[in-house]
Amino acid sequence: MEIYRDTVPFTISPFGCMASLRTLQSYGTEINNTMDNNTFTGGSSCVYFIKKTKKPKRRWMKDWLKQRNTFTHTNLLSELSLKPTDWRNFLRMDEQTYFKLLGLVTPIIKKQDTNMRQAITAHERLCATLRFLPASYIKHKERGKKDRRAIASATMLLRPFLHVIEAFHLELARDLPGSTISIGGEEKKAKITSNMEITSLDTDLATHVSQGTEDATKWNECLSPAIFYLMHHYFFDPSIRRKMLHLVHSKYGALFCQISKYGHMFQSWKMIQIGPGPIVKNNTHYTRLSWIDEHMASMNERTKEWYEKLKDYITDDRRYLRSSPGMLMGMLNAASTTIGLLPMNLNMPIEDVLTNTRSSSRATQSG
Repeated sequence: MEIYRDTVPFTISPFGCMASLRTLQSYGTEINNTMDNNTFTGGSSCVYFIKKTKKPKRRWMKDWLKQRNTFTHTNLLSELSLKPTDWRNFLRMDEQTYFKLLGLVTPIIKKQDTNMRQAITAHERLCATLRFLPASYIKHKERGKKDRRAIASATMLLRPFLHVIEAFHLELARDLPGSTISIGGEEKKAKITSNMEITSLDTDLATHVSQGTEDATKWNECLSPAIFYLMHHYFFDPSIRRKMLHLVHSKYGALFCQISKYGHMFQSWKMIQIGPGPIVKNNTHYTRLSWIDEHMASMNERTKEWYEKLKDYITDDRRYLRSSPGMLMGMLNAASTTIGLLPMNLNMPIEDVLTNTRSSSRATQSG
């Protein structure tokens, strides 16, 4: 018999083969809603024949991936080992340093082979990392065009380290005297006023008070990653803390110390990804210039001026710029504030005292 629901026929077979209970339950409600008690009598079963479409078998690995041992970049290293200069240009370090680093990181990055495929070796992983992730900073896109300033963004390799380091120093700044980087508004004004009113010594009231304001422009950009490395080392090294009669930090302090040191190591690479060259055009054609001397004639005067200054620092592959010491704008503002406040009143005469408030690159001092 046929049942019509919304003009769509459903055929019920009275010859009951065994159907799954779940199938009957799922369709039973729909059928009952379309039939009255006189139309359908129990005892019938529905039989549904579903033909599965046979899917074509997929290959476990593409043919070109099977030849990775032939075309891998690690085969090139055997040739570069005969030319130390080319080796250094390819991996940014000499051969001896590379294999020493490989020995240190192999237990961490080594993967186990499976029955189906061979794992990427630690040698291949490290070689690819050093070759294709050498830049800690990116200098192109929208920020590279802002007033032609040295504004750069941290790459995804560096950002997690900067985030953890800055989060620690922002929290530290809440209790650190003189640090106002982690607060704002009225709270910031109140803390600055409170610090400026500390003009008394341990022995007596101050006889002379002077106050000055300094705009320490580019403060954190002038700091080397090495000084941040040393700061965190002396903060968390167990032997130094025992010598200074301080409590040894927990396992989380040791973890943060490692994160900080690796982050500062990545910063010290100082390789800036300079991005594609400028586009030039005339009435009929346009093209993109490369960062090579042969294209200088097509550059405008401003681009040509800075290219003249930087061309000796561009790598041979014309992709990266070897930068000078120091960081680029907007990195480790909170950590640089901590560094600026650390030497306050160090070796000061007993009759003098210096009060300092610092918020990133701006400082107000009273003494």
